[in-house]
Amino acid sequence: MKYYRIDGIEVIAIKNNYSNYMGLVKRGWSFFSYMQQAYRIGKKLTGIDIMFSTSTPLTIAIPTLRLQKKLKIPFVFEVRDLWPEAPKQMEAIKSDFILNILSKLESKVYQKADHIISYPRA
Repeated sequence: MKYYRIDGIEVIAIKNNYSNYMGLVKRGWSFFSYMQQAYRIGKKLTGIDIMFSTSTPLTIAIPTLRLQKKLKIPFVFEVRDLWPEAPKQMEAIKSDFILNILSKLESKVYQKADHIISYPRA
């Protein structure tokens, strides 16, 4: 875990081993590990004004949703890729069951976010 101050904003970065070259199981474990670690760290923090999550991968928003409910603070969600459409088009996820779960998670994240920002692709 590293702390940064960027333009007067305190940022906490959580280290997690991840690579685009990981197989499905390792990548899934990496995502799960991050979710657990982020929630464990987040629930101990005090004086938080806002939470920020990005959509790559979408599962990053899971600990944010849990913490938002517990801490009752605003949540900003940054859309970088459309989930689950992006991994579906790349054929990274082929299971209709998993795609359905991700679609429901996407809807929940959009509903619960206080603000949504996106970056247009060039």
